[in-house]
Amino acid sequence: MGDFNLRHPLWDLYERYEREAEGLVQLATSWDLYLVTLQGTITREPQGTQRGRPSTIDLVWASSGLTCSYYGVKERRASDHYPQVVEVLTDRPPDQAPPPWVGLEENGSEESGSRGGPTT
Repeated sequence: MGDFNLRHPLWDLYERYEREAEGLVQLATSWDLYLVTLQGTITREPQGTQRGRPSTIDLVWASSGLTCSYYGVKERRASDHYPQVVEVLTDRPPDQAPPPWVGLEENGSEESGSRGGPTT
């Protein structure tokens, strides 16, 4: 996932083309990736005094063995980019242990007191 700032008819709503995008398409082909972002999905739209047309420049690529669901979010707050939400579907049951960030303060240090999880 990333802000590639490249335009290509495979993903751009207006089918704009930049030659530099061919390198990305070739890499995706050689690495057996597929484009999760739907063709024509607006991921960036000028706001305020910015100029230009809406575009699809934030792209999500996935390995061909993965099954993904893509959700574009239409609320962008103060950014000119829309949030991109991708769910990677697996057959594996979720881990029972809490995620590693449970019990951490916002600054990354451990909280005093435990919120559960494994103890040693």
